[in-house]
Amino acid sequence: MWRYFSNSFASKSLCLPMLLSMFSHQSLVHLGLNMYVVWSFANVSVNNFLGPNQFWALYVTGGVVSSLISLTHKAISRSSTRALGASGAILALLGYTCMRIPEARLKIVFVPGFDFSAQSAIIGILLFDIAGLLFKFRLFDHAAHIGGTLFGV
Repeated sequence: MWRYFSNSFASKSLCLPMLLSMFSHQSLVHLGLNMYVVWSFANVSVNNFLGPNQFWALYVTGGVVSSLISLTHKAISRSSTRALGASGAILALLGYTCMRIPEARLKIVFVPGFDFSAQSAIIGILLFDIAGLLFKFRLFDHAAHIGGTLFGV
């Protein structure tokens, strides 16, 4: 599973894991959070902008691009850590959707009473992930997040 469903610069096989890693998750919580985010905005994207085929095309392409950016960052920083999850693909979809309707109001389910514009969300996500790269936070694959978000935008 780790060989083909996780993304690592140290891996002998680079291409297939770039595709398959977006369908693998560390835990059920990881999978659940990612799928909740997709569920919360996918209907708007599919019904108003993309349609089902383009939605999946953007998802898969965004996931592969975010994996490529992640691998590039790992090669530059000489990191052999593995990455997996759908976050890069999801952020590509979120970036696209937020740019189509930048005035939309978004909320974080765990922070009641706080909302913000879709445009502010993209700026905040990018700033968070840039800070994560600069300060070498390791909880998330910040390079993949930036790659996915920028691809969607």
